[in-house]
Amino acid sequence: MTDQRKNDTPLPATPRKRVPGARNLVTTGAGVRDAVAACAGRALTTFALAQIAVLQADANNREELPRLDNESDSAPAKPWQTFDNLISDDPEKATTAPVTIATEVKMGCAVLLVAVADLANHRKKLPPADPLGPLGQAAWREANVVRLMTAATARMRHLLRRDPLCRDLDYPMVFRQKFEAIVASKAYVDPGADQVARLFVDFLKALAWYAGVHAYEGEHLTLNAVTFYSFLASLAAVVPEEDEPVVRDVLSLVQDQVGQWSAARAQAAAAKKRPAPKRAPARAAAKPKAPPKRDPARPEAAQAAETPPPASKAGFTPAPMAGAPLDAGEDPELDEEEADEDEAVETAGGAPAGVAVAPDLDYDALELELDAY
Repeated sequence: MTDQRKNDTPLPATPRKRVPGARNLVTTGAGVRDAVAACAGRALTTFALAQIAVLQADANNREELPRLDNESDSAPAKPWQTFDNLISDDPEKATTAPVTIATEVKMGCAVLLVAVADLANHRKKLPPADPLGPLGQAAWREANVVRLMTAATARMRHLLRRDPLCRDLDYPMVFRQKFEAIVASKAYVDPGADQVARLFVDFLKALAWYAGVHAYEGEHLTLNAVTFYSFLASLAAVVPEEDEPVVRDVLSLVQDQVGQWSAARAQAAAAKKRPAPKRAPARAAAKPKAPPKRDPARPEAAQAAETPPPASKAGFTPAPMAGAPLDAGEDPELDEEEADEDEAVETAGGAPAGVAVAPDLDYDALELELDAY
């Protein structure tokens, strides 16, 4: 046995400074960003199903039972989604997807295309002979994205040319239009937009190759952020040795931007759920009660008794008028006893004990005395 010779040669440094005017998922226009992410998700699903079809064909050639086969006894009630059904003119909609792409993965793919667009905006014009060369050789961090996609697709070319994974469908045209919408001006990427779209589609196929293999062996795959990052990290075993630091830098760039986007998304969702402060209702002014209407057919005394006495500003209520009903707390028997005592005093001409009474005067005698005087 021979040991591997130790390599003490340091790996070349990669650019760490971002290009002037660089964007992230939060500052990029939401409309075009979400459109790129949605197209990337559909492309990953389509090419992963194509890779599953490649593995099923290999199993049939070895006379083995293929996985995810709708003809097997273990097939689900809703048949598995297949590449042929997906691209057919009249596809069957009631299917079971063997691959599910998370939103974070779609946004991570959008990070890569936006990074290349930022390089094109800074360059402003690409050479017709080799438009991708200046982008990959630029002294900015976004150049590592172009270097990674170029190296990975070149090393996996023998895997990507298998049928039906080799089919492009209309994705090169779709991503060329999306790329032209991201850059500041179409003139910056004319020529160059077709080459960038072609490279981006091939790189999505390389990621879909990993997704298809995992989905085939596990009979289902949820491609979430963790799995997506592991696929990117595993490209270090594919690219040349001098490009290994590029893989780690691109992985760090995607993780940072997806993390920022996820945090902003969670903050916006929390703001929507936060209830608005409640305001105290305005207090309506009390309206004075109108007095009851007079009925000419009824006696005035009865109607006056029903009318409550007006209250003064100080809260004093005058005593009830004669003929009005007694207030609560008055004793009618005490009132009758006081009336009897007054009548007895008037009849007897006297006064109760202890009360002095003036004597009666003779007014005729007083008049005579006044005349004499």
